[in-house]
Amino acid sequence: MHRLTLKQASDKLASGEITSTELVESVIKRIEEVEPKVEAFLTTTFDLARAQAKKSDQHYKAGRPLSP
Repeated sequence: MHRLTLKQASDKLASGEITSTELVESVIKRIEEVEPKVEAFLTTTFDLARAQAKKSDQHYKAGRPLSP
């Protein structure tokens, strides 16, 4: 999932094909795989990303996505 474009990810989220949590976990996994080699982040906020994904999923379930 980490290779999806923003448009593709947005479409899959809107259709319910994937959840925000699944997408975030995929990206986190990829970061954890490559970060030791690329050293691109000074700090990561995975807990915050997970919390925001959970909130987004709740909004989608209620029919009120946070963004179009």
